Amino acid sequence: MSDLRLQKDHNAVQLSAGHLHWCLAGLNDQDSLSATDALRLVEANLLAEWRDGQIPFPIEQCAAANGVARIAGTVRLQTIEDAMTALEKGPILAFMDIYEDFWRYYASGHYHHVAGRCLGLHPVAVVGCDRDRSFWVIKNSLGTSWGDVGYARIMFGQCRLFTEDGAGGAQLILA
Repeated sequence: MSDLRLQKDHNAVQLSAGHLHWCLAGLNDQDSLSATDALRLVEANLLAEWRDGQIPFPIEQCAAANGVARIAGTVRLQTIEDAMTALEKGPILAFMDIYEDFWRYYASGHYHHVAGRCLGLHPVAVVGCDRDRSFWVIKNSLGTSWGDVGYARIMFGQCRLFTEDGAGGAQLILA
């Protein structure tokens, strides 16, 4: 899961998605976190701030991690237009289907699913889009050694990202 940079009291706060995944949800790197569970957890718990070198989040630091912000609410996003409007305010916590060809082989370019089974839902931070070329820009949690220096471009309509039948995403509102 990607870090989420949000504003709180006019200061940038970069929340640790790894803290959410490994510590609050109690999952490992092979487990996927459902959209419903992720949103429930971010509304009920303080999330730790992300620090350099915490990709993935150091599990041994779960007990000592201090939360810095709680999400006060979410706005559900199910369509491309919803997501584009939300991006004007900042990153979006989104959930997309991850396929073998993306997870193992994506290095750059515009992704569309070609082969391999679905490995489950994966939370990402949608940080931008290109309406003309029809793709989302996402940031993943595996750091700069994955994908295109930690980012990927997902074609509209792929991976059920902001599709009517997809898991969608949520604009997070800090408390």
